[in-house]
Amino acid sequence: MRNRHTIGSRLISIIIEFHKSGATDTITLKEKFNVSERTIHRDLNRLEPMIIKTSRGMYCLSTPVQTVLDEIIPTKL
Repeated sequence: MRNRHTIGSRLISIIIEFHKSGATDTITLKEKFNVSERTIHRDLNRLEPMIIKTSRGMYCLSTPVQTVLDEIIPTKL
């Protein structure tokens, strides 16, 4: 059975994934959350401006969001 996330839980999980990994591409997120690449693009659009696209086509947290999360979430979960 597929492990489907609701939109809200998937968005939070994407933010946590970026916090843990730094930068990630859409294919990795698509595989991790078992959704289409189009769904991941819609999710990333929902998370703007917290998520930014790097010059290498990867996505990461914006600096202000990363700073706040570094203060409240330990890097080793």
